[in-house]
Amino acid sequence: SLFKMVKLEQGVISFREENADICAAIRMAVSAVYEKAEKKEIAIEAEGLRETMLWHNPEWTAEILVNLLENAVKYSPPHSKIKIGLQRYETYSRILVTDQGIGVRRDEQSLVFQRFYRGKNAGENNFGIGLSLSRQVLAQQNGTVQAENVLTGGARFILRWYKGTI
Repeated sequence: SLFKMVKLEQGVISFREENADICAAIRMAVSAVYEKAEKKEIAIEAEGLRETMLWHNPEWTAEILVNLLENAVKYSPPHSKIKIGLQRYETYSRILVTDQGIGVRRDEQSLVFQRFYRGKNAGENNFGIGLSLSRQVLAQQNGTVQAENVLTGGARFILRWYKGTI
């Protein structure tokens, strides 16, 4: 991930966007983490998935989602749920990834996207790269990401792809 991040920053990786259905990237990401979730008996549920064409790079979008889903599996208790929701609006489309884990401390919700930032509740194998890479890739696709906590417990990551210039 670090190698990819540096290559993106240096412009070494060509970042080709295409008008493609975002649901294909969601399916790729869920497939990539399905076994890990199954081992912890965590269900992954999709809401509102219907064809949504937008300008993005499907492989990189899938990688962003894999980062978020792997974190959700890692920090969620066994027998819980992870929800992926897709919502379309006039000016943007967004994906919500919601888990039932430990959440993100309020004072760290913007910091978790900084390179090498490790939250107070981070696992020992967390190097603070995945969320930073996700933010960087989304910015390349005219998008943003933010973290918040859910009132019932857990974290929610909100990814937005804007239809115009932000």
